[in-house]
Amino acid sequence: MSQEEITRSFSVSSLPARLSVRNIQGNVQIRRGDAGEITVTAIKHTGTGNAEATEIYIEQESNGQVRVETRYPNPILGILTFMKPCRVDYQIQAPRECSIDLSVVSSTVEIEGMDGSHEVKTVSGDVNLKEVAGKLQVNTVSGDIRGSTLSGDSYLKTVSGDVNFTQCKYSEITSSSVSGDFRIELLDPQEGRYQFKTVSGNTRLVLPFGSGFKLSYHTQSGSFRTDAGSTNSTWSRGQHSGTYHGGGSDISMRSVSGDLRILYSGAGSKERPEEPSKVHAKADLGDLLERIDRGELSVDQALSLMNE
Repeated sequence: MSQEEITRSFSVSSLPARLSVRNIQGNVQIRRGDAGEITVTAIKHTGTGNAEATEIYIEQESNGQVRVETRYPNPILGILTFMKPCRVDYQIQAPRECSIDLSVVSSTVEIEGMDGSHEVKTVSGDVNLKEVAGKLQVNTVSGDIRGSTLSGDSYLKTVSGDVNFTQCKYSEITSSSVSGDFRIELLDPQEGRYQFKTVSGNTRLVLPFGSGFKLSYHTQSGSFRTDAGSTNSTWSRGQHSGTYHGGGSDISMRSVSGDLRILYSGAGSKERPEEPSKVHAKADLGDLLERIDRGELSVDQALSLMNE
C-alpha cells in the first residue's frame, strides 16, 4: 500500500509545551521525547481514500503551540458518499511537561510519559494511557479507555465505552457513562473524592487492603457489594450510605441499574455478602432507558427521577 510520510520538528522554549492534534481516521501516538522539542511524523496511506483532498497541516503558532491536523472538506459527507479521507497515522514525541488537546473521529490514541493538562475526545477510537500525570479529561462515545500508572485528577465521560485503569494515584475522579463500565484500581486513595454516574454501567473499585471510605450510593435496581467492614450503614428506598474502616475517601455513585463493587487488593481480602438494593416503584427502568435512547431524557435527568 502506497503512503506519504512527513516529519517536522519544532523547538519549544517554555514549559509545559502545548500540542493540539485533530485526526479523522488513523492512529495517534504521543510519547515522551527530548526536552525542548516536539517532533511530528505523519504517514498518509494514500490508497485508503481521496489522497488529493486529504491534507496534513503541521505548524507552530505564535504562542508556541504545535498544531497537527488532518483536513478534509466535509468528512462526514465524504464517508457517506464513499469519497472518504485517507487514513493518517501520527507519531509524535514531546517533552514530558506537555499539555495535550486532542480530538479524533475514528482513531486509536496512545499517550505515554506525559505530565500536563490533557483533554482527549474520540468518537469510536480507543484511548490507551501509560504513565500520564496531571489533569486528565477524556470524552468518548464508543471507544474504551485504558490506563496504567496514572496520577493527578481525572474527568471521564463515555456513552458505551468501558474504562479500565490500574495503578492509579488520583485524588479526584469525576465520571459518567450510559452503559460503559468503570474498573479502577487506586493505590493511595487517602482523602480522595470519587464520583460515578451511570445508567446501566457498573463500577468496580479496588483499594489498598484496609483503606477506609465513606459511601453514598443511589440506585433504582443496582446492587452493592464490598469486602470492607462497615461501622455504620443504612438502606432507604434505593439510597445507601455508610462508613467503612473508619472513613476516609468520599465515594459516591448514582445509577439506574448499575452495580457497585468496592474491593480490597492483596492478602486478606474477602468479599462480603451483597447489600440489598431497594427498587423505587415510581420510575420504571425499561421506560427510563427507552426515553434516554429516544433523546427525551439526559443521563442526569434519568438519575434524578429515582428520587422523586
